[in-house]
Amino acid sequence: MHHLILRSFVIFSLVGLSTLTVGHQTAQMFFDIRQDIVSQGLEIVLAISVFFFLIAAFWRAHRTEKKLRQANQALTKLSQEQVKSIAKLSSNCESLAKAQRIAHLGSWDWNIQTGEMTWSDELCRIIGRQSGGQNATYEAFLACVHLDDRDRVVNAMRHAVDDHKPFFIDHRLVRPDGTIQYVHEQGEVEVDDAGEPSHMSGTVLDVGGYIEREDEIHQLNAHLMARVEQKTAQLTEEISVRIAAQKDSQDQRAKAERYLAMAGTMLVALDTQGRIEMINDIGAELLGYDTPQDLIGKDWFETAIPDKTRSVVRDVFHDIVSERQDVITDYENDIVTRTGRSYLMKWHNTFVRDDQGQVIGILGSATDITAQKHHEASLIDAKNAAEEASRSKDGFLSNMSQELRTPMNAVLGFAQLLQSNTQNLTKTQIDYIAIILKSGDHLMSLINQILDLSRIEIGVLQVDLQDLDLLDALGSATTMITTMAKKYNINIHVEDDIENLPLITADKTRLRQVLVNLLSNAIKYNHESGDVFVSANHAAQDMLRITIRDTGLGIPAGQHHELFKPFNRLSAENSGIEGTGVGLVLTQNLIQLMNGKIGFDSAEGLGSTFWIELPIAHTNEYQPEKTATLPALQNSTKAHHQILCVEDDPTAIRLLEGIVNQTDGLDLMCTPDVTKALEMSKSSPPDVVILNIKQPCGEESGLQAWCHLQTPPIPIIAICECHGIRDTKGCNLQNYTACIDTPLKTNEVLNTLRQALNLPMPIPGPIPGPMQVPGPASIMPFPTTKQPHSL
Repeated sequence: MHHLILRSFVIFSLVGLSTLTVGHQTAQMFFDIRQDIVSQGLEIVLAISVFFFLIAAFWRAHRTEKKLRQANQALTKLSQEQVKSIAKLSSNCESLAKAQRIAHLGSWDWNIQTGEMTWSDELCRIIGRQSGGQNATYEAFLACVHLDDRDRVVNAMRHAVDDHKPFFIDHRLVRPDGTIQYVHEQGEVEVDDAGEPSHMSGTVLDVGGYIEREDEIHQLNAHLMARVEQKTAQLTEEISVRIAAQKDSQDQRAKAERYLAMAGTMLVALDTQGRIEMINDIGAELLGYDTPQDLIGKDWFETAIPDKTRSVVRDVFHDIVSERQDVITDYENDIVTRTGRSYLMKWHNTFVRDDQGQVIGILGSATDITAQKHHEASLIDAKNAAEEASRSKDGFLSNMSQELRTPMNAVLGFAQLLQSNTQNLTKTQIDYIAIILKSGDHLMSLINQILDLSRIEIGVLQVDLQDLDLLDALGSATTMITTMAKKYNINIHVEDDIENLPLITADKTRLRQVLVNLLSNAIKYNHESGDVFVSANHAAQDMLRITIRDTGLGIPAGQHHELFKPFNRLSAENSGIEGTGVGLVLTQNLIQLMNGKIGFDSAEGLGSTFWIELPIAHTNEYQPEKTATLPALQNSTKAHHQILCVEDDPTAIRLLEGIVNQTDGLDLMCTPDVTKALEMSKSSPPDVVILNIKQPCGEESGLQAWCHLQTPPIPIIAICECHGIRDTKGCNLQNYTACIDTPLKTNEVLNTLRQALNLPMPIPGPIPGPMQVPGPASIMPFPTTKQPHSL
């Protein structure tokens, strides 16, 4: 404001000076440049007049500008309020549409005078027409009304227009696909200033679900009423029977005898002397008599109890009726029939007392359990046979494992040796060797999976639960499947925040096995250049969920229930995709052994999502496993290193010789006997001992003890088939420096020997082919927008 006043003062001053100059010049023009007092006075008056005239004009222009500025501000404010009103109106419209969608309530508005009609989106959905209100007319709406209800709707709307009153009506709509929609419609009329109807607005409520529930309620009520009437009739009949029975005791006894005859068990009543007072038809028939009357009055023990137990049973009976012993309510004993046939019966007994409470007999009911006992005995025999068969199967699988691994060791081992030196081989021969290695690896995988399943079934496979970092486990698993992912051109996406998740409790080796199997399936059953997404998040009850989702083929809904059945590949056996149908079954069992859960969600053509849940560790600090170091020769400078091998298989010896010959400076001595090996070691100490042991891994031998006592200790490398996993078979791998799996892998044997001998790593001239350990996995960043965990 002050700036405005100062600016006006400066302008007024300039205008005044200009006015004086103009007035002086004007006076000079009229008074011939005379400088007398009169001319000067007129000059001053004229200048002042012009000055005030200009001031008045300027002031009016200033006020006009101010009014225009205020009007502009008012218009701006009005425009902003209009924008807010439009936004609020749009929000209200969206809320109204949402409310209508939730309530299944549509609305319409009809201009009676012009015939135009508008329908809400929800009304369009109820009617089955496209949204937007195209072709929305009164006639189009009536065309959607069921033909049988159309006249009622027309009459209701006509009366509403004529009487200016709301209308309410229930009727049916016919959708374009022919389905019937039950609705409740109501509307009201608006009139203009002249009192004539101008608009009609209304709502249409979808009440189909309510009608169906009302029908169900009516059916239930009708069913309940029928049950009540039936029960009432039964009670009435029962009351009538009781009244009739009370009136006629003879009829009551006859009815009781008929009921006893219809009972499904044997009923016997004995007096205090053991004589039969009552027995039903089933009892008489079982004992070999025509009617119950043939047994009345007979001594029960002489008639039905075998000779060898008769006296004992009679004595117990007399102790019971004399109340020296409580009644034996439930027991089993044999009875003998009239023809000498024996039955095993299960009895339930109770005292029979008179009005004074004195014991006057025993009432017993018995069921023939002879066949049941025979069946139980058969089941026990079958169980014993099954357990024996299981033990035999376990032994068979163990023997078969050894028998299969021995030739596979030679096949794969010598194939690796051929592959390591391809100078004298043709391309076709090199391809054949690669096929041999690939097929051998697949066969060994199948053998290992079947053996693991067998160990789980007989309860000998155990897990070593530890607190693990999920990121380490995933890194190890993805490294192992990198080659397969590159082969199929599959991208693996791992969620970034997995490293911030808590530790989990699991078996490190088995968890890696589970992850490798799930990742392998996600790759194999994916599309070319597909994606695999790996994520993890918290689940209920202190569990961590790991999710693996692919963009592959998916599993048809009809085959979901067969997914975890062994050897069932869901028709994938004809697809050319390698597999055994055992991996998922083994994965499920391993997860359960680690106190976890597994599940999946899949749709055909949309991919699959597999998830596992494992317990969250109680500790927050991860303690990585210490890497075992092999006792090695200190500052070894030998040109040749002596390796002593204890092996009784000539083929295995030839294979080891071929592997050792891959590196200069290694000499191999072999003997089939541990005792002989100890003598050889004492006469010429070796640098490393290779010992081929059979499962179960035995206790420490004399050779091992002698090697451990040397300075420095002599490393002992075990060749076994336990995969470095201790189980209840008693594997004692702690007695060995290192363990090499069978079948032997060239690079694994050489690396283990070099580590034990403190030789340079890595091995010069890596051995190509599928037997190499793949390099680090190519893991792509997980998308910023997290993918859903289910389809």
